[in-house]
Amino acid sequence: MAKVVSLKLSRHASTQHKLTKLCEWIDANIDKQIDSSELVKQSGLSYFELQTQFKSFYKTSPMQWIRTKRQSDSTKTKRDEMMHVSVPTSLAVS
Repeated sequence: MAKVVSLKLSRHASTQHKLTKLCEWIDANIDKQIDSSELVKQSGLSYFELQTQFKSFYKTSPMQWIRTKRQSDSTKTKRDEMMHVSVPTSLAVS
């Protein structure tokens, strides 16, 4: 019984590690086109394992996570751009 529990914990840790590495890969490639077949290849998991385990760990699908990440990054970029807008000197308050 202890061996079975140990094996399940080991598999769980391995899957979590693979998903963490996958998320790091996604972050590094967020500006590129990413499809589910590339996620399967990068994760080393089957399509079914990737979908179910990703949802179990992150409470969303991999593709929805990517869309949310891109939207968040886009919003942050726009906000950063707005913070760096220079004000013409004729409008500056003295």
